[in-house]
Amino acid sequence: MSEASAEFPPATYVPGIQVADARHGMIGEGVIHERARRIWTCKAHGGPALAPTDALRQKEAVAGTPKCNRGPRTSRSGPAGVTLRASDSSLGQPHLATAKAGAWQSMSHSAHAHVAIAHRNVEPPAAVHRWHTSVLGFSPSLVAHCLERLEVGPGDLVLDPFCGLGTTLVECKRRGIHSVGLDASPAAAFVTRAKLRWRVSSSQLLQALNGIVTSARRDIYLVTDGPAGRATIPERELVRLPRSRRIAQDVVYRYLASSGMIERGWVADRPARKLVRLRMAIEGGVRPRPVSDILMLGLLATAVRDASNVRFGPELYCTQGPADVDVLRAFGTRVRDMATDLKLVTSWRPHGRHHVMLGDAREVGPLLEHAGIAQIDAVITSPPYPAEHDYTRNTRLELALLGEVTSRERLRVLKRSQIRSHTKGIYKADDDDRLVADVPGVTQLRAKLDRRARGRTDGFARLYSKVIGEYFGGMLRHLQSLSRALPRGARLAYVVGDQQSYLGVHVPTARVLADLANGVPGLRVTGMEEWRRIRSNGRARRLMEHVLYLRRI
Repeated sequence: MSEASAEFPPATYVPGIQVADARHGMIGEGVIHERARRIWTCKAHGGPALAPTDALRQKEAVAGTPKCNRGPRTSRSGPAGVTLRASDSSLGQPHLATAKAGAWQSMSHSAHAHVAIAHRNVEPPAAVHRWHTSVLGFSPSLVAHCLERLEVGPGDLVLDPFCGLGTTLVECKRRGIHSVGLDASPAAAFVTRAKLRWRVSSSQLLQALNGIVTSARRDIYLVTDGPAGRATIPERELVRLPRSRRIAQDVVYRYLASSGMIERGWVADRPARKLVRLRMAIEGGVRPRPVSDILMLGLLATAVRDASNVRFGPELYCTQGPADVDVLRAFGTRVRDMATDLKLVTSWRPHGRHHVMLGDAREVGPLLEHAGIAQIDAVITSPPYPAEHDYTRNTRLELALLGEVTSRERLRVLKRSQIRSHTKGIYKADDDDRLVADVPGVTQLRAKLDRRARGRTDGFARLYSKVIGEYFGGMLRHLQSLSRALPRGARLAYVVGDQQSYLGVHVPTARVLADLANGVPGLRVTGMEEWRRIRSNGRARRLMEHVLYLRRI
């Protein structure tokens, strides 16, 4: 399925289909969706194929279906039987899936026929969501599931107090549901706002991109498209960057250098200079603000995915990368993909309204009151898990390029505004753990961690018990503040995962949060659903991820 396909209409379930997805390395039950964007042929041992009609070929030719730039995808060996192969040439390479023999059912091959293989854990990237992604994010299908479970419909208002990269708000907006997002990270708040800038037309964005490219070429390098579509970059322009002195004096470049990100290999010096120059061009020459926001988001995605040497597994680590990267070309490709998605979102009507705020989720009540937001129908969110996930470190490059973090002091302020979930975010003045000092589930976990940490010489081990106390104390503050702001009848869904990161001690996150929520005046737990199993830091044991359902009574 192409990355451009984003919408999943009501599906026709085909029992017995086994989907093999090499990208995710898993096999699961298949679902058939109908949509006029891709045509698939079904061949069962040389049997008849579902061929696209001439009318549909003409329709897609006019629509200009975007090409998929991914390489070939092959299914891993599975049960012999039916093979589904994409026949649409716009896919570039076939996308294979394997199904059990006899499981395929006849399907209409009208002008609206589209087959997409989907599964709870096997999802293709979606339009808008793909603009910037995170390995720690949660999936659009999970948001859709929660919306259905909570019976949220168009016109309702949904709050995500840990909005991250905006998955909940994007899904709400395209379904005509109003939404409010809150996050303590300026990078997360910015990404969410930029992903919701759907009033920008694709032509408006491409025109701004051309202006940026024209301006940046003079200061970065000259690209001349040859007859074969290949770019020739003069070596003298790569080595000697014009206005390099001005770039070197920029506050963002100075922070990249002084913080050690360039020296430690997060990003090489030449790509860093090019990223800074593009940032200067966007900030200095692009209007209106919604257009510049989308371009800046494209720059952030280019920096992390194309220009830097950082990888995520799920924590950030660095690889050995090249000394130089064609940043301008990668940036242009990403922005053109965004323009393609903007054409698609015009079909998602009506759009829900949205509001994004920056702030500490432990004080969500006063923040909502200050913004004049009262009638919230549902809460769908995924808070940080109690593990060694330093969210500020994982987004350090984005925070730097946005100019939000240019010193250690600013980074410290940012960390203090977040719920404590890792040892690098603990400070002497922290005292949220006092709120859960008498909660049996928390005290038992802390006692077990204290026993296992005895005799350990590393300083972090002695902080594990403190992290657990601060995490659940911070979550209790959040639930108490939120409960006072919610009207009666509001429904809540919290996606949380069990953890085993600290000395092998199992932390049943959902169960402990359920106990805390039942003790909050006005909140009651209405259910707990197992969503998927997750692996903890390469351990053999798989931990459970749950959806915890609450209600304001």
